[in-house]
Amino acid sequence: MAYTIDGDRSLLDRLDQGKFNTFAKQALEGELAQGKAQMVNNIETRGTGKTWHHAWKPSGRTGSTPGRDDTGLMKRSVDGPETVTALPNGATGFLGWPEGSPEYFRHQENGFRNVLIQVDVEEMHALRDAADETTTEVIQSVQAYARK
Repeated sequence: MAYTIDGDRSLLDRLDQGKFNTFAKQALEGELAQGKAQMVNNIETRGTGKTWHHAWKPSGRTGSTPGRDDTGLMKRSVDGPETVTALPNGATGFLGWPEGSPEYFRHQENGFRNVLIQVDVEEMHALRDAADETTTEVIQSVQAYARK
């Protein structure tokens, strides 16, 4: 996700590049912080509601409620505002799990078929929904800044 003003000459002519760069970095950090918090909340609250026949070791959980947080690794791995970098024409940042994260994060996010017990596990959409909301907020922030 990036805030930039390349390619829009009329906008470039109206904005002070230095002020925009400062705004972009601060605004993106704020939006990604909210997105990260939303994604973590989604992980904590979007369980499948299923109960299990045996407690899951080592946590002792007996079901996927209220969320899909067993060890905390999935939540701790979420990146957001700490990834923001200033650019010559704005800022860039990342929301989600970094490359190389455990594959089961992706399976929980998108849903999968548990072949051991022949059950479909519904998708969590923790990242997708947080990213959609964050993208909307980023666009609105830039538009509001440009109208000033």
